[in-house]
Amino acid sequence: MERIQIIVSISLLVFGIGYAKAGQVQIITDKNVCLHAHNALRALHRNTPSMTWDYVLQKQAEDYAKELARSGEVKHSSQLNQLQSGENIFKGSASCAYSCAKAVLSWYNEIKDYDFNSPGFSSATGHFTQVVWRASIKVGVGVATVKSGRMVTTVIVGRYKARGNFGDSQNYRRNVLQRLPGTSVPSLASLDPKAGCNSGGSNNNKGTSSGNNGQPRVYYERRIIRNGRQTIIITIRRQRPQKDACADVLGDCMNLKRNGVCDTAGKELCKKTCNAC
Repeated sequence: MERIQIIVSISLLVFGIGYAKAGQVQIITDKNVCLHAHNALRALHRNTPSMTWDYVLQKQAEDYAKELARSGEVKHSSQLNQLQSGENIFKGSASCAYSCAKAVLSWYNEIKDYDFNSPGFSSATGHFTQVVWRASIKVGVGVATVKSGRMVTTVIVGRYKARGNFGDSQNYRRNVLQRLPGTSVPSLASLDPKAGCNSGGSNNNKGTSSGNNGQPRVYYERRIIRNGRQTIIITIRRQRPQKDACADVLGDCMNLKRNGVCDTAGKELCKKTCNAC
């Protein structure tokens, strides 16, 4: 599995009362994001039905994701044959938790190495074939995180029924179907607009020089905004000066707005989204 480290310019963490301790495993599964990502990608293929969410599979996936997060290992469960389930695993480290959509998209992107003219199992494409396996109509996912210093390691386990990746070439031909003509793979942002630092690193360092080379200077600002029982910790990496007085400073203002903090944070951090100009 890939290990990706991304330096980001904006991070947003939302907690209840209290903070996650270093080394403490947390479960942060977002059912809607996980299911949407799977079905959006399956919809690109001929005669491939949507999946439905299975809470038993979710519990099994969460338990195993916690086990892997604690051990630091990446290996398939020894219980799969007994459970008659398929399994995909993703592990990554970054400055924020990875989105479930990031994992599903990385699994799906193995399609580039799959030969539809010579169908069958390959370790290079097994995640992709499980995601789109026609007979796999139930899914449950577990997302576990563990923090170490400034880095967050995310382990994402997908469990599937009926399980995929078995049988001969004819079974693969029946279950891994061609893409529909004219379709394109959706972006991570369209699968999960809240993906945050998962969005890729191509622009992460744009305009962040602190020297005198014509680029704007950067400063760091940390604020704690309290809204009832919810604590939002915001770390902002900002350019100075800010040209647009009505711009959003944060990259996740829609999420802030949904959490009802426009009255406290919007006037300064999310002016455009909160109509506070």
